[in-house]
Amino acid sequence: MVEKKIKTTLYLSEEHYRHAAELIKSGVAKDLRSLIEKLLDLDRYTGIAGWSEGIFYYGPRRIGIITQETFSGILQSLEPEKKYLVGKDVGYKSRITMSFLAPPPEGAALNSKDEASRLLLELSRRSGWGNFRIHGNILIMFNPLVAEAEFIRGYLEGYLNGLIDGELEVIEVYASRLTYRIPHFK
Repeated sequence: MVEKKIKTTLYLSEEHYRHAAELIKSGVAKDLRSLIEKLLDLDRYTGIAGWSEGIFYYGPRRIGIITQETFSGILQSLEPEKKYLVGKDVGYKSRITMSFLAPPPEGAALNSKDEASRLLLELSRRSGWGNFRIHGNILIMFNPLVAEAEFIRGYLEGYLNGLIDGELEVIEVYASRLTYRIPHFK
């Protein structure tokens, strides 16, 4: 099936045109059409068009925006066990939200590993936490928002609740990559 394209004329203020040109020049998009399509896709995932000054929603949830440094500072003030428990609670709640934002395809009967991969792909697309990949029983998080291994371990265990048996084992911790061993998929 060929997607129908609609031709239109777009008028931009000089300021918006310069900003769009800067984004295109920096490689964010190849041209104005792809930039607009990217922004519309971003709205589809985040509902950003409905945001107003100081009030932001992501699907049914209100969100607050804090810097990476602030978030990291909060986590650093917690003991490792508390980081893990807070992460697990946050991950579990994120999974509930994701079930509304990205339900499984209708009629899909995915095994636990495929469902975990699907959920982690959605998390990569929608959350800003980082990018996740599963290779066998190894889970790798690239470019983590915070390289707090215990918090992220708890987060992932909460998020993948019901799909894995046992606790994740921390294998590697780097600022740009966290690696965990998954004991078993259910």
